[in-house]
Amino acid sequence: MKRGISPVIAVVLLVSISVIAGVGAWYWVSELASKPAGVDPDQRAISVEDCDPNTNQIRVRDVTGKGLNKNVSIYSPDGEIGVLDFEENPLSIDEIKYMEVDLEDGEELEPGVEYKIVGEVPVVTFTC
Repeated sequence: MKRGISPVIAVVLLVSISVIAGVGAWYWVSELASKPAGVDPDQRAISVEDCDPNTNQIRVRDVTGKGLNKNVSIYSPDGEIGVLDFEENPLSIDEIKYMEVDLEDGEELEPGVEYKIVGEVPVVTFTC
């Protein structure tokens, strides 16, 4: 007469295999969640919190805590209209400030128009 493993040992083996598989899956998923695909950890990023078309100023915030000292271009739906000069007026780490947009001749910020900031930061869209 053949005998198999006892039911107690079978339950212990199943539970231990399940726990090991669960812990492995947890570590794998947490690794994927901690590293967004295609994002450079040194990337700088800003957000636009306010826009004043009367003074051609926008309020920008450093959202990555890395500061910014490179110029970025501002585009309207018709094309490039100007730059934010972070080389002359750097955005310090975790800073929020109003900056004047260096607009090309004849250009101005208009209310209700969606603009894009492109350059050393991920593309940021805002409506003035």
